[in-house]
Amino acid sequence: MSASQKFMGVVKGLILSYLLTIIMLFITAVVVYKVGISDKVLGILVVVIYIVATFAGGFVTGRKVREKRFLWGMVYGLTYISVALTVSVLFTGSGDREGIAVITKCIMCVAGGMLGAMLS
Repeated sequence: MSASQKFMGVVKGLILSYLLTIIMLFITAVVVYKVGISDKVLGILVVVIYIVATFAGGFVTGRKVREKRFLWGMVYGLTYISVALTVSVLFTGSGDREGIAVITKCIMCVAGGMLGAMLS
C-alpha cells in the first residue's frame, strides 16, 4: 500500500471525526440551551466528544492503512488536533490561553487516534 493511499485513510478518518464532532457539539449546544448545564459538566462533555470522535476517526484510519496502525493513528490524532487548534485560532484570534489545556487536548486526541487505529 502506497503512502498516498495511507494518507487517504487518514483523510477519511478526519472527515468522519469532524462530522461526528460537529454533530455531537450541536447536540450538546441544544442540551445546554434547553436544560442549562454547569460549566464543569460541559467541560466533561467536550472531553468525551474529543475522545469519541478521535477514536472513531482512528478506527477508520486503522481499517484503511492496515499496517503500522499505531503510527498512522498517531499521525491522524496529531492532524486532528492541529486542524482543530488552527481553526480555533482563526475564529477566536487567540486559541486556548492555557498551555496545559492545549497539551491535554493534544494527548487526548493522539491517544484516541492511536487506540482507535490499534483496535480496528
